[in-house]
Amino acid sequence: MDFKQYKFENSIIGVLCLRFIASPAIMFLMTRLFHLDRLSTQVMVIMAAMPSIVQTSLVSEMYGVDSKYVAFTISLTTVMGLFFIPFYMFVLNYL
Repeated sequence: MDFKQYKFENSIIGVLCLRFIASPAIMFLMTRLFHLDRLSTQVMVIMAAMPSIVQTSLVSEMYGVDSKYVAFTISLTTVMGLFFIPFYMFVLNYL
């Protein structure tokens, strides 16, 4: 797969922002709304920040969508997860 053919378009930036910023933030607010304990909050926020699942690529192939673009997005979220998940673990340890 040649990753050079894919540029950081608005759709990819949107996926990254939703996956690593909006989703954990919404989950954090939900855990505060329901007054969950610290450990539950940490687990749920980390789970919300996890990269996209590989099954998405299989489903896109089945429905005839651009599966290479989906695979690129999955790869990118996996690499970004290597940075964001430890960051969230560090931040949540002090809340």
